[in-house]
Amino acid sequence: TPFLYFLFGIPTLSIYTEANRYLILSLAATFTATILTLLIFRHYSQKSITKRIELLHDLTQNYTDANKTYTGDKYKDELTLLMFSFHDMVQRIAQSSSQLTRAKEIAEAANIAKSQFLATMSHEIRTPFNGIMGMLQLCESTELTPEQKLYISLAIESTRKLLTRVNEILDLARLEQGKEIAC
Repeated sequence: TPFLYFLFGIPTLSIYTEANRYLILSLAATFTATILTLLIFRHYSQKSITKRIELLHDLTQNYTDANKTYTGDKYKDELTLLMFSFHDMVQRIAQSSSQLTRAKEIAEAANIAKSQFLATMSHEIRTPFNGIMGMLQLCESTELTPEQKLYISLAIESTRKLLTRVNEILDLARLEQGKEIAC
């Protein structure tokens, strides 16, 4: 027999049944409130994290926006630090890209100037060489001693070789300018 019934004459079975029913109801309410709280927390925290991850994605896809100052957000966590790091990295990449573009433009301009200089100098050098060659050939056709003929033939040969080098330089300059060369 139950203890309360023995002492006071009160039936305890109905009390235990009622207490068990309230206990189950309170446990169900507590469980439901806990689940609802977790779902609400998950929704808002996931929304915040998703928004910041989307910002990171946008920043990596369009690095021209890197010049905009990123002020971060109200959170001071690892994801915010990651966002600042990404923003800094994208700014440095954009800066490096613009520096490389500028260096490429300078190099191309220098190459054009070099080609123009070579073409001009080759023409300036070739004209006097042709004159020297013509004069040496005229000298060769006159009466000369065997020693003078040797000197003239060596001078003509040296002039031809030097003129060949000048022509090669001129051909290279034309190729670099995109012009055709005469074969």
